Amino acid sequence: MGILRTLSLTKLTGLFIAIVIISKIVANGDWKNDQSIIGGDVRGYYAYLPALFINNDLKFQDLEVYKMTRPGYQVWTKQTKDGTRFIKYTCGMAIMYSPFFFIADALASNLGAAPDGFSWPYRIALIVASIFYLLVGLIFLSKFLLRFFSEYSVSIALIVLFLGTNLYNYETKHLTYSHGYSFALISLFLYAALSWFESFRIRWAIWMGVSFGLMVLIRPIDIIFISFVILYGVTTIVDFKSRLRLLWKYKLHIAVFMLLSFLMVLPQLLYFNYISGNFLFYSYNDESFFFGSPHLYDTLFSFRNGWLIYSPILILAIIGLFFIRKKSNALFSFTIITSITYFYTIASWWCWWYVGFGNRAFINLYPILAIGLCTFIELVNKKGIAIRWALNSIIIGLITLNAFQSYQFENNIIHWGYMSKEAYIDAWGRTQPSQTQQMFLHVPDLKAAKKGENLVSVPNIKILKHIKNNFETDSNTDSLLLLNVQNNDSYSGNRALYYPKMSEYIANTTFTVPENSTHVHISFKVKREDKILAVVEGVDHPFYFLSGEIVTLENDWEQVELFAKLPKDNKVKQLMFYAWNKCLLPVCIDDLEIKLVNFTYNDLEY
Repeated sequence: MGILRTLSLTKLTGLFIAIVIISKIVANGDWKNDQSIIGGDVRGYYAYLPALFINNDLKFQDLEVYKMTRPGYQVWTKQTKDGTRFIKYTCGMAIMYSPFFFIADALASNLGAAPDGFSWPYRIALIVASIFYLLVGLIFLSKFLLRFFSEYSVSIALIVLFLGTNLYNYETKHLTYSHGYSFALISLFLYAALSWFESFRIRWAIWMGVSFGLMVLIRPIDIIFISFVILYGVTTIVDFKSRLRLLWKYKLHIAVFMLLSFLMVLPQLLYFNYISGNFLFYSYNDESFFFGSPHLYDTLFSFRNGWLIYSPILILAIIGLFFIRKKSNALFSFTIITSITYFYTIASWWCWWYVGFGNRAFINLYPILAIGLCTFIELVNKKGIAIRWALNSIIIGLITLNAFQSYQFENNIIHWGYMSKEAYIDAWGRTQPSQTQQMFLHVPDLKAAKKGENLVSVPNIKILKHIKNNFETDSNTDSLLLLNVQNNDSYSGNRALYYPKMSEYIANTTFTVPENSTHVHISFKVKREDKILAVVEGVDHPFYFLSGEIVTLENDWEQVELFAKLPKDNKVKQLMFYAWNKCLLPVCIDDLEIKLVNFTYNDLEY
């Protein structure tokens, strides 16, 4: 505890953030799952390492060595026109992984693990790599910000960025994706460049070159951040001319910076030449930018991964951008021009919603937005205590929301790319995936998107049969159910079904299936002491589906939902519904609804 007392506020904050994130990583236990750490885009980032250093096959002529236990391969490749397999992603992430990969490769056999690049030592090595770069990002961003802002403001900004935005998800669950690594490199570059301006020492030019080259190699649009070297401290034309003279004066340093940047990118050029015969090769084929028709509003506010929908706390950073000039004139031109340029570029990409949690492309901009955050926090700190407490309450609330929505994303409650306003409302507050989510998802046409067209398929539901029973009249209630109708407790009206103890299969209802029915949707209100499952099964054809999805209502009543796809062969002509009271405890049921629907998608131009 004595050591903690000697640490500055920002160091204590960094330690707290690191403990929170590492604890979440350990709790997730993803190193046990061979699909979690080296999965998704990481199959492309990482593929260079086992291909080059284990299998000596960068053209992936033998894909069988990468075959998974389930369909697919542990690496992602594409093919040139002549059939040569290659990795779409650049090798920057592989370079960042490599020191940790080599350690794992040296230890794997001695640890009793397969030295194949994918066994548990390699997965743990990548986790350690991600934690290391997390610390790099924390250290250098805080050192950069402390040049301009107070310890308190920097500490709050770090907490907001790492715990209150989608960066939290990409530092804990999808931690081997590129975003945390790019965040660290950009933070290092900004600090190195600032230190160079302050001291004009060659070592800082070296660090600038290494960090800049790697961050551009990982994500080429990060070349935009070169603007710090050009715009820091520049507010007039006179300042700009002065900056050019300064760069010329230290042309040797700039040459070292540019040379090292080029050397970081060189491995990629050599790889392109190896697989295509040309040093310049566009590996993304039909994926491109549409600068003439950017999705500016959608990128920020669309429920289909709009950035501020899923990281609303960063509205504070945007507000702060408008006041930067009052706090630090030297940062003004760089911060504003870079933020606008980066935003416009992100919004111009064909896949502007960037599949994942909350438009992850913005994470690379967070070191810049941290400046806006600090500015906003310092402005508020000059106000009365009530305003400061209000801000703290908002920050705590939005951090809690971010943690909850991250949980929802990881548990398929928030979809990774097809959300809509209706789907977001349906997901609000849920802790379990929704059976009915499919009814609200908007599915983008990827082929159209690659042509710059925003064509989306939206659900079209035709109700072919609707059975609704609130048990208020005998004429609408099956004679067998009438035996359980009572007047003591109901959700709506005066009557409901009541089943005493030892009743297991209850509210049995049989109904015919209209032609062209694709799905069945069943819901009912229930008051119970333990879990109730909704079950539907075929009477004349094998079909069985159950759901325990619960929506909490009022006065101890809940709603159980079931949404099931019927077999495509249309052989199910009659279905039976029942509620499964597994625990045999007393149950009340009300407002039973059964819908047979034809569920299709309509294409709409947005």
